[in-house]
Amino acid sequence: MRCNIEVCLRQSRAVATMAALAVVFAANGSASADDSSPAAPRPVPPVDASSYGLRPPPVWPQLDEREQAVPLMGPTYVAVETKYTMLAGGGGLLVGGQAGWTLDPHWEAGFAGYGLVSGPAPQEDGRDASLRMAYGGLRGAYILRPRSALHLTLATLVGLGSVGTTAYAPMTLALEERSSSILFALEPVAEVELNLSDSVRLAATASYRYLANPELPSLDSAAVSGAAAGMALKLGSF
Repeated sequence: MRCNIEVCLRQSRAVATMAALAVVFAANGSASADDSSPAAPRPVPPVDASSYGLRPPPVWPQLDEREQAVPLMGPTYVAVETKYTMLAGGGGLLVGGQAGWTLDPHWEAGFAGYGLVSGPAPQEDGRDASLRMAYGGLRGAYILRPRSALHLTLATLVGLGSVGTTAYAPMTLALEERSSSILFALEPVAEVELNLSDSVRLAATASYRYLANPELPSLDSAAVSGAAAGMALKLGSF
């Protein structure tokens, strides 16, 4: 009977040990399952970029959408122009053009150039000579009240020019040409412009052209300088 009691005790201890091991394994398994389960995503609050200074300031002042646009690489306007001018004791016709950039509604910068297509015949050694003249350079302009249909533009051209004459030689009747050196040119201009549309303007111009002394026979600075009046047609983005 004593032996049977010992056997029962041993069996009871074995059963208790197995139960304890089962509890430990069950706890480890549930912990592993919890660790492998994916975590629920947490909501991310929206970020206000303006609070971190991420929005760049506008390139142009707050005027309108066209003024805030990135300027084009090429000229934003071109113009064809004709002028009637006084020179060498008579009248002449100049033809030329402009190309430039509208920096803002009030300022323009670019280039302009003109050539004489018809002019007087100055006397050179007792002979009638045909006159040649061309000048051009940088042009800057200020526009008063540019959004008005009719407005005033004040401009100045600063650049270089050249004057020449062509006449028949008295003995051989061959053409004899004389040309000046490069001359300084200055021309202030006043224009009354009419806005025909957002991209077309028509202008009446009045100017005074100054050219330095060409040092040619019968021609000096007063002969090749003079007042002019004309018309200009401008096309572009204003």
